[in-house]
Amino acid sequence: MAPPRPGNRPVRFGLFEADLRAGQLRKGGVKVRLRGQPFDVLAILLERPGDLVTREELQQRLWSKDTFVDFEHGLNKAVNKVRDALGDNAENPRFIETLPRKGYRFIFPMDLAPPAEIRLVEPAAPPASRRLLYIEIAGISLAVIAALLALTIHFFSGSSTQSLNIVPLTSYPGAELYPSFSPDGNEIAFAWNSGDASAGFDLYRKQIGSENAIRLTHTPGHSLAPAWSPDGRFIAFSRSTPDDAAVYIIPALGGQERKLADISGVSGMLPTISWSPDSKTLAVPGLAAPGTPTEFTTAQIHLIDVQTLAQRTLPSPPGCPTAVFPAFSPAGDWLAVGCPSNELSSVYVESLDGKTFRKLASFQRDLWGLTWTSDGKSVIYSAQNFLWKVPARGGTAEKLVYGQNLLAPAVSRAGNRLAYSQQNGWRNNLTLWRLDFAAPDRPQGPAVKVLSSAEGQEAPRVSPDGKRVVFESARSGNLEIWAANSDGSNLLQLTSFGGPVTGTPRWAPDSRRIVFDSRAGGYIGIYVMDAAGGPSQRLNTGTPDASQPSWSGDGRWIYFVCRAQPGILKVPVAGGAPIQLTKDVAAGLPLESADGKRVFYEVAFSRIKSMSVNGGDERDVSRVISDTWTPTRNGIYLLDDRTSPMSLNLIHPETGRVQKVAEIPGRLGGWGVSPSVSADGRTLIVAVNDEMTGDIMLVEGFR
Repeated sequence: MAPPRPGNRPVRFGLFEADLRAGQLRKGGVKVRLRGQPFDVLAILLERPGDLVTREELQQRLWSKDTFVDFEHGLNKAVNKVRDALGDNAENPRFIETLPRKGYRFIFPMDLAPPAEIRLVEPAAPPASRRLLYIEIAGISLAVIAALLALTIHFFSGSSTQSLNIVPLTSYPGAELYPSFSPDGNEIAFAWNSGDASAGFDLYRKQIGSENAIRLTHTPGHSLAPAWSPDGRFIAFSRSTPDDAAVYIIPALGGQERKLADISGVSGMLPTISWSPDSKTLAVPGLAAPGTPTEFTTAQIHLIDVQTLAQRTLPSPPGCPTAVFPAFSPAGDWLAVGCPSNELSSVYVESLDGKTFRKLASFQRDLWGLTWTSDGKSVIYSAQNFLWKVPARGGTAEKLVYGQNLLAPAVSRAGNRLAYSQQNGWRNNLTLWRLDFAAPDRPQGPAVKVLSSAEGQEAPRVSPDGKRVVFESARSGNLEIWAANSDGSNLLQLTSFGGPVTGTPRWAPDSRRIVFDSRAGGYIGIYVMDAAGGPSQRLNTGTPDASQPSWSGDGRWIYFVCRAQPGILKVPVAGGAPIQLTKDVAAGLPLESADGKRVFYEVAFSRIKSMSVNGGDERDVSRVISDTWTPTRNGIYLLDDRTSPMSLNLIHPETGRVQKVAEIPGRLGGWGVSPSVSADGRTLIVAVNDEMTGDIMLVEGFR
């Protein structure tokens, strides 16, 4: 039987209902933000469920014939927004399937709402003689819909048949992050930037069901993450500011905050913290030694006695140099721990004596928080833009289909509630900005935004000739390598691996080839391809893994890093035996100097060093914020977002002098934000988080 065609009638699919006449999309009765061309694209797909809708047809219906370049970019952006609204994934689609180079197809089974004349909500009541019949029909329809909804939730969440209600818990301007429940589950503490990305985050608390938020702190931080004590008396929080990063405690009703310990930033993330069930101990990652500057570094989990401030360090899981996101189990006998990495992240549980470890899950790249279910049987974690649930004793992780771009999950101890942040920030909101220079310390004008999308773009590198830029982006549904002109035009997808994490692109000196890393072969390796597109070739590095590649100035060598051999290595561009240049632990991001004499690199995410291109003669250059610098012929450009707007500084390595040369709108967004400069020093491209928005969502009835 052919699938139903909606015409102008509302369409139901899963938890969603689309009213094509009103141009509205609802999820569980709650209106979803989807307007303009993205909704029009969804409407066209819904008109022909199961059929291929070609890109040409979409262009003819929604774009004029003379806007081919804008159409390609606009359609990709529109489809990404539809997928974001539906919580869909191009790699494993439930709703919209992509047919490469052809178009799209709506694949989810759908129902038509009852005709307008028998809908329950009408501008005017129907005649009395027909009202009873309509009520009976409506009652039957509601029963069928309720059954379908229950089956949908059961099928896609993997949970038992339960009544789930997903609603916004906050909807303020700006970004609300890191929810933490009160012991009774009726309030949350959270971080909010008051709608001003440059103002920083303060701590707030809010009653569920009320729109009023109470501000508890008045020292805005670059980041802030709270944890409500199980006895309800205090809220502990980690906070980073331009001056320090530390863990504090404040009465839950407000009052004087008290500093407990200094911490270090960890790989560009603010560490979240966790209370023991008896409210006597805090688990904190990355404590800094007293009197030492905070920096981005490796980390272990520390247990702090809140009263005496005595500390105990827990051993990290095997092969986990950066242990973060600690979470006490409800019984207090286990600690869940996250091990994030730009390559392969993992989630563990470990006993409090540090003798027993159990790996629960491994996945590529992102990890953004974890928590336990209230019964202590499972761990919920945020990875790859989704929430996942995995048994604490080990087993297969299941995806919780609540949407995309989800982070910082929290589960209430009572009340069967789950909260999480659903937001556009960090990677998803990274946009590319261009700054042109008349001289190294004299821009020709203000920075100009050249490229943006709903899925962001990061790790940009401008070609040596200044004409093009290459970067990594998930705008196609997966993280791939893209290129464009340096003004943002002529967007081109270069790789199509379709899932494996791919990134860190770098130009050859002649601007004709690109080197990058990818897990396409099952392990991370280095690939080379033509800058105009086409097939890529894996480079034989003579090592079991290789990443973060870059070219030598003469085009003969590729620098890279290898987890199996800590330090910086290089290999001939044709492949072969590698040469180890330094064994500096946690060294990364090698970039050759413009004169071809030295290699600059980063150590422990906190400082720049340099060495001879043949190894040796190692020198300290400067302390930095991770991945925010690039060498040029005139010095090292360095971004610093401790000021507002963000500063672009020029470091003169021979003297150590730091000179402010420009201002860039927005803030740093984590990995992949380092600036890039053309060979003549006249064009700079940088990835900037110029907007951060997001709300906290609530799942009622979660178990």
